[in-house]
Amino acid sequence: MKKPAKRLIPATVSLKGRLGEVPLAIPSGSFYNCQPKFSLIHIHSKYCLSLCISTEKAAIIDRLHELSRLTWGEIWRNPKEGLGAEPLPDAVYKKMPDELKAKSNKYIVFRFSKKGRIIGFHKHDTFHIVWFDRNHDVCS
Repeated sequence: MKKPAKRLIPATVSLKGRLGEVPLAIPSGSFYNCQPKFSLIHIHSKYCLSLCISTEKAAIIDRLHELSRLTWGEIWRNPKEGLGAEPLPDAVYKKMPDELKAKSNKYIVFRFSKKGRIIGFHKHDTFHIVWFDRNHDVCS
């Protein structure tokens, strides 16, 4: 008889952001053991890659490359200042355009520089990038 696979991460994970602990449910048979894919299909025109300068573009590509080598579980276990993520603050979510709110109610943020942020949402193993926040304008 085959043994059941060991679960590598708990049923829920909490992210600690500016707003305190935010629990994120992890479905069983989860994608959290998968490496992330990245999509730019939902990118907002005011915060797109073409508005970034070359050093910011290089930092973004480097960060996405580093993240793509981890699993989602490893990303959630990393500190937000490193290769981890944090939830988008509620105050920022409330200011978002309705068409973005309709896509997801759980946006997350990755850092690509001291001020720079990559903001989006994930569905299964794909992270849909919505904003490249170059100067920490969206999240401040």
